Amino acid sequence: MNISRPDYISEAKRCLATNSYVLVTETTTKSLSPGERLSRLRDVIKENGFEYITMSK
Repeated sequence: MNISRPDYISEAKRCLATNSYVLVTETTTKSLSPGERLSRLRDVIKENGFEYITMSK
């Protein structure tokens, strides 16, 4: 599937029922590449009304 992260998150918001969950995983090493993709992904998640939760080992 070739879809941008913002489009994916927006589509999840449109499709999910109220109080549903969307789980997004991203490897840290990939996300820390130039452009700070993980930081932008956090912003997109929050802009679409989802709560951002960090899971650690």
